[in-house]
Amino acid sequence: MSRKQPKTGCIITARYHGANVRLRVLDRDGDKNSIAEVIGVDADGAENDAQLLLHKGDTVVVPDSKRAVVRYC
Repeated sequence: MSRKQPKTGCIITARYHGANVRLRVLDRDGDKNSIAEVIGVDADGAENDAQLLLHKGDTVVVPDSKRAVVRYC
């Protein structure tokens, strides 16, 4: 897991109900959370509710402790 803090525009990944979710950081909420836009949900093999609850374009708060990777900064 990458420990550097993502910046605005970074792409991060996280798991949500078994789905891999790609997000673009829009802003930081303090030192421990990112406000991010969902840019993709890969729900292959995930629980069905992941597809129903998250959609491309949704805005979410992602705690740094729950994200997996910081990429493309």
